[in-house]
Amino acid sequence: MDSLLTLYSITYKDESSPDVIQPSKNYHCYCEFMQEKLIEKFGDNFTDSLLYTADSLRVIKNRNKVFDCGSKSSCWDKPAMFPGDSTYDQTNHSGLQKEFDKLVKYPTNYRTRQGEKSMAMLQVYLDIDKNGSAKVTNTQFVFWDNRTKEEDYNKQYWDYIKSIAIPLIEKTTWRPATIKSIGVKSKNDIFIYLR
Repeated sequence: MDSLLTLYSITYKDESSPDVIQPSKNYHCYCEFMQEKLIEKFGDNFTDSLLYTADSLRVIKNRNKVFDCGSKSSCWDKPAMFPGDSTYDQTNHSGLQKEFDKLVKYPTNYRTRQGEKSMAMLQVYLDIDKNGSAKVTNTQFVFWDNRTKEEDYNKQYWDYIKSIAIPLIEKTTWRPATIKSIGVKSKNDIFIYLR
């Protein structure tokens, strides 16, 4: 950002403010005034345009960085998308869920989820590169029966479920996560819901 500001002969100085704020004091904050002057000199969209350019340059200079939405400083603008996803949702992928549901054949003795508050899902941790190639790094099953308080059942079918889910995820080309329309590497934590 500093180098961009220099192009426009804009200098700044960071100032600290006290921990205790008194409503009658402004503590030398001229944010509104500075924004007004920037608009006056450079136009209405200058600040947004400058931020867009700064973010784009940061991504281009850090092509090997893996972005993770666990922290706001390294989060993407749009999450990775599985083909057929209908909304931008970083954990729930409707396209993936639909394809998984087509492939899975639940065994006769499989215990289905009973009740709305019960849970049956596969949590998948994966990395997706800037070209859309996915690699599963870990998985975790969540089975919880709200009525009986029993958890982690259906263990005899876990490998079968993973044998469908993991190849489906890894053999499909995803649309990568993006920052300012630039594809980036991303860490992801997604769910596949089970019966």
